[in-house]
Amino acid sequence: MRHVNKHLIPILVFICLSLSWPLAAAQQTAPPAPKPQSTCPIMGGAIGPRDKALHVDVAGKRIYICCAACEAAVRADPEAAIKKISERGETVEEAPKP
Repeated sequence: MRHVNKHLIPILVFICLSLSWPLAAAQQTAPPAPKPQSTCPIMGGAIGPRDKALHVDVAGKRIYICCAACEAAVRADPEAAIKKISERGETVEEAPKP
């Protein structure tokens, strides 16, 4: 009986590893779910619910900023600001239509 167990253990280990490998690979490749913008694209400051009053509407998007000093930088290059927000895994809101 001992002789059978010596050969059975490596086979069981191989089966367990081969079954768990595709599951681990699938979990690593799944993109994270987008979340609302919570940081300023210029200075990186936190954007809280009370800070939603500070924003810039450009290119049909609403970009929240941490302070009034960031407004000029967003207006100068809105695409760079949108890119920074996206790189952080955050989404940019659509600007309300007038």
